[in-house]
Amino acid sequence: MSTTSSKRERQKARRAERLAEEQAEERRAGMRSRLVTVIGAVVALAVVVGVGILLVQGSDASLGVPAATADDGSVLPDIPRAGADPAVGTEVPVVVGYEPDGTALAIGGEGAPQAVVFMAHWCPHCQEELPLISDWVADGQLADGVQLVAVSTLHDPARPNWPPDEWLASEDFPGEVLVDSDGAAAEAWGLSGTPMWVFTDADGTVVARYSGQIDAERFAEATTLAAGPAA
Repeated sequence: MSTTSSKRERQKARRAERLAEEQAEERRAGMRSRLVTVIGAVVALAVVVGVGILLVQGSDASLGVPAATADDGSVLPDIPRAGADPAVGTEVPVVVGYEPDGTALAIGGEGAPQAVVFMAHWCPHCQEELPLISDWVADGQLADGVQLVAVSTLHDPARPNWPPDEWLASEDFPGEVLVDSDGAAAEAWGLSGTPMWVFTDADGTVVARYSGQIDAERFAEATTLAAGPAA
């Protein structure tokens, strides 16, 4: 083989190598481009999901109503394990929100005295007490003029009795229901466990507060105290 032919063969081989390298680089660039596109789509989806979570937290989209809000930012102290409750005799923070059907509802402030019970749909003690409340009201244990309100709080779609409005309706809760999806009412009123009862007079002042289940006698006494001397 001549020197010229050998040189041409080497040049041809180098061109083939360069072409193969260029084609390989093009494939790698295409893969990187597709990977960037996929990552971008995943990030966009995560952002959408994150926004969705924030919206659910802010408005409880699963229940279809805006979250409750506390008016002035003040909070009641937790109920002590022993001794006098420092919240008794103080004004409760006003919390405004909605019932599951979208009707505006507030707890606290001047107006009707209130018997407010904080309930979590997954709480076994709440599940035990809820049907008893209906019995107490049916038996005339709720003093005249006292507004009965259940605050549906500590929501968790992964736990029993979801959604809570259906659970409360299935038990024929004989009062109104405030949706507390963000826990604003629970924080403002010093929730330390469920159920928790808070009884207020017509001035919005705490007259009694209990952590845990109560009985019919205590319920009747507290609602009478809330109603005032004319009850």
